[in-house]
Amino acid sequence: HDSRDRSKAKYSQITPLPNLSRVSYMKELIADAIEKGASIINQRGGDIVGGPESTLMVPAVLHPVTPNMRIYEEEQFGPIIPIAPYNSLED
Repeated sequence: HDSRDRSKAKYSQITPLPNLSRVSYMKELIADAIEKGASIINQRGGDIVGGPESTLMVPAVLHPVTPNMRIYEEEQFGPIIPIAPYNSLED
C-alpha cells in the first residue's frame, strides 16, 4: 500500500455545491426543519466556509426530522443528513 493512500483516508473531503442557488436551497431546508423542531447536532453544521461567494457548506446533521419537514420528503443531494425517528423497520 502506498502511504499517500493512507494519509488521505484520515481526512474527510468536502466538495462544494455547484452554485449559490443550491446553497440557498440547502439553507431553506435547514431553516424549515429548525422552525418545525429539528436541531443541527454537529458543530458548525450548515456553515458556509470560504467567504460570501463560496459554495462550500459544512455538512449539517439534523435531528429529529419528522414527516412535516421538507427535508423528510425532498431529495436535496447536498450536505444535509436528516435523522428521523422510527418505531419499526417497516417505517
